[in-house]
Amino acid sequence: MDRHRRAAVADLRADAFELAVLSPPGRPDARLPIAASRAGALGVVDLTATACPGEGDDALGHLARHARGRRGVLVAHADRLAGLPPSLRP
Repeated sequence: MDRHRRAAVADLRADAFELAVLSPPGRPDARLPIAASRAGALGVVDLTATACPGEGDDALGHLARHARGRRGVLVAHADRLAGLPPSLRP
């Protein structure tokens, strides 16, 4: 493999990408985002398809307490941000 091709392959390695892991939409469960956060990725609880405003509160509490790295929340409407735990607020 020539030098230019090796450089291109090196750019495609895992450290050149950011990995985000989201919980399944409509099912606020923090287990996957917590594991992702602990493994060095961005763990995100997806609340875009939740039916009630308080439906994801348990998952957010678990994420805030147990995630050790980067974490976040995906919401459909900005008014949902008001009820977030302090460690998850922007």
